[in-house]
Amino acid sequence: MRTPPSTTVALETRSLGIASSTSLDRISLQAVDWTVDTGELWVVAGAQGAGKTALLETLAGLIPAAAGEVRVFGRRVDASGDDAAGLRETRRRLGLVFDGSGRLFSALSVAENILLPWCYHQNRSHDEALREFEPLIGCLQLESILSRKPASLSRSWSRRVALARAIALDPQILMYDEPFVGQDPIAMGVLVRLIRLLNDALGITSIVVSHDLAETASIADYLYVVGDGQVLGQGTPDELMNSDNPRIRQFMQGTPDGPVPFHYPAPNYRDDLLGGR
Repeated sequence: MRTPPSTTVALETRSLGIASSTSLDRISLQAVDWTVDTGELWVVAGAQGAGKTALLETLAGLIPAAAGEVRVFGRRVDASGDDAAGLRETRRRLGLVFDGSGRLFSALSVAENILLPWCYHQNRSHDEALREFEPLIGCLQLESILSRKPASLSRSWSRRVALARAIALDPQILMYDEPFVGQDPIAMGVLVRLIRLLNDALGITSIVVSHDLAETASIADYLYVVGDGQVLGQGTPDELMNSDNPRIRQFMQGTPDGPVPFHYPAPNYRDDLLGGR
């Protein structure tokens, strides 16, 4: 059973600078100031390479902040602001569903991937955990693949397994990195509703990174648009859909013409190919 939060502010950042997840010497996003209340569902949107994944990993304490600080229920996430035991306890209140294959353990079965963290922290057996999480496994329709290894799964199935593993740890803040990529329309619709349902039913806080604006805007309390190393805008879905900022409007509407060029700046292909003839 989770400990009830002592404050209504779930996550807070101050002048946060985000280093690239591939190169800690490169700043991909800066001046991030957030105050996310318990129970809210935020969606982070932006072009590829804008620093969205690095933002989630910084919030979770997986990569160091380039500047500023992150607080989860009032406690610093970065190691410099907390003792090791306190840092582990703070991180246990966070759940992160990774992009791609979900960073599952390749040598373990689906069932072992889902249940291992919970068994470790609760000191319970695999069979006890399997009975405990039977409703969750059924909800995500994972019963038929429990004995399979991650290498045999599609990206869609891997994401569901990663989601089940994150939920099993009973986090107070749940973060999703592109949870809908590779999902068919029916599965995407189920996951969209499930994310909102989990957020409301469990009283948790959710942060979703996604390019699927039509789907995520339908469940988001707030949208946060990033690009060019900065925050372009934030607000409710309706506010951003009707924004006067041309960059935000182009991104929200998905139009090829606008401040963000669709084509890479280069000479005319015909002239380049024929050498100006």
